[in-house]
Amino acid sequence: MKALIAEALSPAAAERLRAAGHEVIERHGLQGADLVAALSGCQALLVRGATKVTGDVLRACPDLRVVARAGTGVDNIDVATAKERGVLVLNAPAANAISVAELTLGLLLALERHLVEAGSEMRAGKWEKSKLSRAAS
Repeated sequence: MKALIAEALSPAAAERLRAAGHEVIERHGLQGADLVAALSGCQALLVRGATKVTGDVLRACPDLRVVARAGTGVDNIDVATAKERGVLVLNAPAANAISVAELTLGLLLALERHLVEAGSEMRAGKWEKSKLSRAAS
């Protein structure tokens, strides 16, 4: 199978595909006619969120069999046209679950410890430790 990686992914992704015997082409930042031209003869397309896989792109690529989104959601892929053409659309719905949990906990800690206010005061040359300590209690 010939696959086009249309956006920056971990180098391990391309290596895994190559190790499985697939031909991999990496061309980033393509849209519209340029994307169609790069997909010539490709059966697979790997994207993230920036590449727009429109109905026009899907209809112009008769060899395309699968579009994989390295991330959650498929809002940048015309799923209805893909389904009409028999193109499988995949994504990684839980790919960012750990990152979201980490960010949530970090924001909770920042809120509890008044880090935004403390940072602003520090940049202004102030440090009112007792005021911030009382706010945390």
